[in-house]
Amino acid sequence: MDNCKFCGQSFPIDQMWGHVSGCEAAKVKCICEVSFTRTDLQFHDCHMRQCSLCNAKMPRENLASHQGDCPQVIVNCSCDKKLYRKDFADHQAVCPQVLVNCSGCGENLHRQDFDSHQAVCPKVSIDCICGKQLLRKDLAAHMAEPTTDQSTIAAHVEGQKRHMEAMTQKIATMTAEIERLLSNPSDSQSRAAFAAASLPDTVTATHELELCSELQGHQCNMCNRTIKPFAELDLRHLGYRCRKCDFDICMDCFRRHSHRLCALKVGDRVRRGPDWQWGDQDGGLSSSSGSSSSSGSSSSSGPSGPSGTIIALGPNCGWITVQWDTGRQNTCRNGTDCKFDLI
Repeated sequence: MDNCKFCGQSFPIDQMWGHVSGCEAAKVKCICEVSFTRTDLQFHDCHMRQCSLCNAKMPRENLASHQGDCPQVIVNCSCDKKLYRKDFADHQAVCPQVLVNCSGCGENLHRQDFDSHQAVCPKVSIDCICGKQLLRKDLAAHMAEPTTDQSTIAAHVEGQKRHMEAMTQKIATMTAEIERLLSNPSDSQSRAAFAAASLPDTVTATHELELCSELQGHQCNMCNRTIKPFAELDLRHLGYRCRKCDFDICMDCFRRHSHRLCALKVGDRVRRGPDWQWGDQDGGLSSSSGSSSSSGSSSSSGPSGPSGTIIALGPNCGWITVQWDTGRQNTCRNGTDCKFDLI
């Protein structure tokens, strides 16, 4: 038994904590930082109030006005997105539905339409290849002006050079950004958006792959993960499906491995590829990696092992059976578990 330090009553030790947490004589602190017994606190008319959303403390007469600028209040944007007030300013800076003003014609238009408008607005200032800046609506007349004197011709040439240099720099910047999106495994949303926009319509591969929008819940035959839609991206296609079989591949695997899905078929000549890890099972010297070779090669052996002939394609074309020139026969991976044993 033990005595409560607040009310003095005796309780078994294992019951003491439950009693203290509700003891009427226990001291508790009000939000105004003044301590009262739990009984007296019920009659305390505190002048302070606490916001139920952000937990900020303030005089009770300020509570009503606080609701107008509380950072945790949910607000609606014109794009129908709901967000906290504290995030509203950042969202407004990128919201596609926010009205922005064209500096040329003064028209107010939605941000999502701004770039296309700027490309045709007749009152936007643009640079001619001669280096002169003028309104777009005046460009045609300016280009029709005669340019016979040498100084004007030289200015045109220099302007064209500057224009080409700017375009070259822009292409280099865009190329670097594309490479970043394709190589950064952590930036999944950007990578998926770029892949969905840039994948070719047809792919010459072991599988006759085509874009498919009905793969949700299916399993990728390369990484074995369930194909899911992107939570924050409204992508039409989720991956690729083979026209000949039930081989499915997610966007990630297609981006990372499409360049290695070579058009292997029965009768092709092959040898050890980049993911070979089967030692001397092909009858050659033990080696952990392969080197490049072209389809149709007739060499019987090489530094990366002997050559062989494809005699069968397994289920989903993910496995290939090879008859090696050494007399041995093996079944090798061709995309299964994201591995390619042959080239």
